[in-house]
Amino acid sequence: MRRFVARRGKVRQNDCDNGSNFIGAKNEFERAFREFDHNKISEFLLTQNCDWITWRNNVPLASHMGGVWERQIRTVRNILSAMLHDHAGHLDDESFRTLLAEVECIVNSRPLTTENIHDPSSLPLSPNSILTMKNKVVLPPPGVFQKEDMYCRKRWRQVQHLANEFWLRWKKEYIQSLQQRQKWNQAKRNVKVGDIVLVKDEKLPRNQWPFA
Repeated sequence: MRRFVARRGKVRQNDCDNGSNFIGAKNEFERAFREFDHNKISEFLLTQNCDWITWRNNVPLASHMGGVWERQIRTVRNILSAMLHDHAGHLDDESFRTLLAEVECIVNSRPLTTENIHDPSSLPLSPNSILTMKNKVVLPPPGVFQKEDMYCRKRWRQVQHLANEFWLRWKKEYIQSLQQRQKWNQAKRNVKVGDIVLVKDEKLPRNQWPFA
């Protein structure tokens, strides 16, 4: 929780599932809050333009709640598990932290809307656009990173190779989730001229999502 607030700033509402660590943290906060004078705290927060953090848990045993972020977590976890099964021994603590930061950037660079696709001077809205208030794409460092880099002494090259591997695997799984596959009991038209599509190009650097 402290890492999240330190990175993203203050939050007004915290949504999470009923994991034991989340419930434990919520109980710790509640025990601490009972010792406070809530009237004085509310008055002070109003003068400082601050907000209480409302803690909201999903309904127990309701796996459909929070489905959007749970689906993203599953895709990231599945690919990272497969990658680290083969290469975990090559990463130390610093390299692993850097890899997770690269993965976070890749996932949060995905396009959310196509509203401004006809404006050549703007980029599609992404989670990073909201989180960082910047609309520039984070490009990978220059250079070609290959499998042989996993056995070199330069740890940053190892991390960049793994980040590229994650980008290629995760992009394929994410793109498939964008295309709805309905059964034949509901009529759906085929793609036609004028539809907005994502261009699939294996040679593009990571975090690039070209529309057409």
